[in-house]
This record gives sequence, structure tokens and C-alpha cells, in this order.
Amino acid sequence: MTIPQQLYKYRMFNVNTLSTLCARQVYFARPHTFNDPLDSTPTITMDVDAKVAEVLLEKFGGPRRVKSSSPSGSLPRSKAISPSRQARRIAKGFTPEIERVARLERIASEVSANLRSTYVDWGVLSLAEHWDCPLMWSHYADQHRGLCIEYDYSDAAFSSLKKVEYTDERGITASELLAAPSTSESSKYWKKLFYTKAPQWSYEREWRDISEVSGLHPSFARVSSVLFGLRCDPAVIATVMRLLSEIDGSITFKQVAAINGRFQLCAAPLNSKKFFADNLVGNQIYDFADYMRLEGKLGTWTLKRR
Repeated sequence: MTIPQQLYKYRMFNVNTLSTLCARQVYFARPHTFNDPLDSTPTITMDVDAKVAEVLLEKFGGPRRVKSSSPSGSLPRSKAISPSRQARRIAKGFTPEIERVARLERIASEVSANLRSTYVDWGVLSLAEHWDCPLMWSHYADQHRGLCIEYDYSDAAFSSLKKVEYTDERGITASELLAAPSTSESSKYWKKLFYTKAPQWSYEREWRDISEVSGLHPSFARVSSVLFGLRCDPAVIATVMRLLSEIDGSITFKQVAAINGRFQLCAAPLNSKKFFADNLVGNQIYDFADYMRLEGKLGTWTLKRR
């Protein structure tokens, strides 16, 4: 699948956004911090008998093990249970079939939990295919008060950058899990874990990059443009434009606007000199230098008072 030449990150305006822009970094978030609790939580359906389930548990389970000595794969009656006790268990509904199903479910739960714990420190970079989605501006860019960063992916190859698939299916069968290593990028579990979301999220048209370590990483794609939201404060725009212009003169800036008569957005290039002349009065610009120095986030740049 061909990676788009440009991908986008919607952000609210804050110190973290400024520091990542200036340091040319991107943030890989841990999956458990996602706003959708169903994201990156594939379930396992047991389509195998108990004997094969033991193989699955041995391969992917945690330190706890549930043993079975039944050659047929069915769960044997424990020799420690007397006939009278067994009769009482059956009377209470503990039939061999119910116990067999319950045990398979316990194995599935243990394997799922152990696999998720394997990737607990991994990180996911989420990017969007387009910049003009009103819902994305509302959800991720402070209700159109933030900005959208355009990354240029035209001159680099990213093996783990893949498009998210949107489907109702969140599960994987035990036989599918056994068919390929869970750590293989070609395995179905890997795809379900990192690259699958519910169809209700399809408007995001998301692409993801994966890292074994979460947190900040250098961005291999350069920032080519910054788009400012409909409600973005002129002082915010001025701060970002002045700061990034001093770091990389090739970055362009655009102002998002509404298309008359339609629920659609457009963007027009911003001329920095004209913008400053038309919008700024006196000291109308934010100064984050002192705060970021105290927080240890200043890096190699300084935003001077204007």
C-alpha cells in the first residue's frame, strides 16, 4: 500500500506542542491511553480443543499454567473429587461440559492478558490522511482553536507505517494465533492489536507507526506546513509562525476557513508580514521561554519577548 505524501497531526496549542515542533519530535502513545477503550484490545476465541489450548497457553500464557492429562483433549474428572462431591457439583450445575468451556475461557483470558502486557510499553504514532475534517478539529485540536501539522512523507520509507482497518471484528481465533508468531508484523494478532478500529472511527482515515518504546522520538518526516484552526487566536498563530520561521524557513502556514454555504473547510496561505500588520497590536504574542526553561523543555531555541 502506497503511503500518502502528506500525513497530518491535529493538536491543541500548548507547551508540549511547541516543544515537539521545535525539537522535530513526534509522540508515540501507549495504547492503554487511547480515548477508545476497545482500541488495541483484541479478544481470543477458542476454536480448538483443550489439548491444543494447552499448547496455546504454553506458548503465549503467563507464569500460571492450567494442566490437562486427557489424551482426547476433553477435561478429565479429577480423581480427588469423590462421587458424592461430584454429584453435588452436578446438582449445582457444574457439568463436565460447563467446566470445559469455562476452562477454555480462562485460558483465552490469560493468553490475551499476557499478550497485551507484552506490548504495554510500546507506542503508537497516530496520523490522519486529511486536514479538513471538522470532527477531527473538534476532537483533537481544541474545538478548532488548535492547529494541524502537515508531515512530508514523500522522501522516506517506513516499514511499520500502515493504514488502519475499520471493522466490527475485534477478535482472533486461537488457531489463527497459533498459525503465526504474535510478534510478526504479518500476523493477524499484530494487525488486530495495532491497526484495527471500530467502523465508527473511519472518518479519521488514520495511519499508524509503531515503536517498541513509547514517548518522544525524532520525526523522520519533516514538518512541511502548519494549518491554524477556525478559532485559533491570532497570538497563537503569531507565536508559532515566528518561532518556526526562525527554525525552518521552508515551513508554510495556512489559515483554515469555512466554505460559504457548505459544511466544509478550506485553507488559504498566510503571509507573515501582512498577518502581523493586520492582527497584532502591541505585545499580543505569547512568551513561553521562561516557563519551558523551568520545565526543562526549552531545548535549543528561545522565544524572545516582542
